[in-house]
Amino acid sequence: MDIRSDTHSAPNDGLLEHLERALIAGRLNRRGFIRAAAATGFGAAGISALADELDAARANQTERASKLQAAYDYVVVGTGSAACALVARPWPTTACLICKAVYSATGKSA
Repeated sequence: MDIRSDTHSAPNDGLLEHLERALIAGRLNRRGFIRAAAATGFGAAGISALADELDAARANQTERASKLQAAYDYVVVGTGSAACALVARPWPTTACLICKAVYSATGKSA
C-alpha cells in the first residue's frame, strides 16, 4: 500500500518500515504510530488502514506464539506438497511445527 503524500518522501520509507515494526512488536501503540507516520509526511488517508492491518498482524502473532510448544520432534520448513504429505502422516505422539514464509504487500519477507 503506497500511502506517501508526495514523491519527496522516499527517504522516509525506511522510517515508515521502522514504525511498522515497532507497532507490530508492541513498542508503539496505534495512536502513536498514526501520529508519527503523519509527522513524517505520509498521507493520512492510508495511515489508519495500515495501522489497523498492523494491529491485526500483531494480534495474530501473539495468539499463534501463545500456542507454541516448548519442544518439537520435527520442524518442517516450507509448505509445499512434500512437506504437507509428510506432516499429514498419522503420527499421534509426534509434535511437528510447520514454518512458512509469508510475503507482505510490499514483496518483502515478513
